[in-house]
Amino acid sequence: MNGNTLIGIAIGICILVPLSAFLPASGTGEENDAPRLLDYITDEVGVLTYSGYYSDTYGVCEYIHANTSCEILIYVINSTDDRPIDEFAFGVFDANSIGDEKKDNGVLILVAVGDEEYFVVVGSGLEYVLNDAKVGRFAREYYVPYAEEGDVGYAIFALTVVIAWEIVDLYEESESHSYPIEGIPLEWPELILATTVLVAILILTKGKAFLWIGGSLRKWGGGRTSGGGAGGKWR
Repeated sequence: MNGNTLIGIAIGICILVPLSAFLPASGTGEENDAPRLLDYITDEVGVLTYSGYYSDTYGVCEYIHANTSCEILIYVINSTDDRPIDEFAFGVFDANSIGDEKKDNGVLILVAVGDEEYFVVVGSGLEYVLNDAKVGRFAREYYVPYAEEGDVGYAIFALTVVIAWEIVDLYEESESHSYPIEGIPLEWPELILATTVLVAILILTKGKAFLWIGGSLRKWGGGRTSGGGAGGKWR
């Protein structure tokens, strides 16, 4: 098998892997259970919505998105139902693809009021601005004191503002880089052979090989991925 045939197989993978998204997926399906957040703020409890700080907090999130391409989303719930809050937060972050697709620059502020817990997830592209230690310190200084006094709405607002300020102060836009393959001669017989090999693999494995490839690409490349985070209880 010569070099051009191998290149043909690679190109065939690029063509066929996206089709794997339409094949039945294996696994528990827990990823699909994560709620979809349709706006900057999703408040299922009402502590922020009725606190008087909703509009200001929303405005901060809107400003950050418009001026930096970063996204800050806030999700307020009553409880994670005994699921560890960090695990729940990372699941919500990844399921909602928070942040720019190529820059991984999203932030999720999750508050579970009934559990008296909070967790902040930071995308991998923002970790140099908001590392775990810094996020933990911000939460302890700007969120916990007000939440302990019962003013959870203001606590969320204060934490959002300090995170936003840090992004405005330190975040630098980075351009994504693509490396197209150009000038590679590929004859039709080689392309047909490469495609035949891939189809044979698809049939013999009943699609499992491409599900594995597709899953690997979704996990490691191109998508928005959570990097780090910090959280805790306020009582």
